[in-house]
Amino acid sequence: MWLGIDTAGDVCSVGLYSAGALEASLQLFQKRKHIQKLAVFIEQILAHAGKTVQDLEAVVLTQGPGSYTGLRIGSATAKGVCFSIGIPMAAISSLSLIAATVPIFYPLGATEILICANIDAGKKHAYVQYFNSNLSVQTPCQRMEINIKNFEQALNKQKIIFVGNASSVFRSQINHENAIYISDTNCSSMEALGKLGYDKIQNKDFVNVDNFEPIYNI
Repeated sequence: MWLGIDTAGDVCSVGLYSAGALEASLQLFQKRKHIQKLAVFIEQILAHAGKTVQDLEAVVLTQGPGSYTGLRIGSATAKGVCFSIGIPMAAISSLSLIAATVPIFYPLGATEILICANIDAGKKHAYVQYFNSNLSVQTPCQRMEINIKNFEQALNKQKIIFVGNASSVFRSQINHENAIYISDTNCSSMEALGKLGYDKIQNKDFVNVDNFEPIYNI
């Protein structure tokens, strides 16, 4: 059994997993509440499952980019759990997690389509990264201004799904027949984290808990 933590955005999310299956989750859709709720959520979700922290075999958390405060709190909490009982920790890109929610909402199949995972960076900018329909990374993460000029060339070639908390800004700035928008995927983030996290655990792709630092920005 392992614990998943996502505090990269406004939502504070905790999941409890058996292999890659989500057994239980708690989420709070309220800004700036991570420090009050994260430890409480972990206690509550373990109690609900009749488990204790000693039953955990690993912790998986989102590493950013994202909210400085949220990432710092998530990292400190995850490290505390791992240090206290001597278990490993794995980290997942926040943008990879966002991209992994798309198949829950949109049937990809073998379609030649790009996924533009995005995180709002303020002032009509976003952290963006492209993935293909198999969720393989196609471009590095970068901070970009949200305008038609920066995305028109890619949109002229194929359909692009814009997914993330900046998608409403993309919708307001980019009007193109090949643009598809998915805004609210928070409810499915813990489900998506199950596969990504379990793959990390199975492959023993762990971070050095002592030296781990979140990716606050790029």
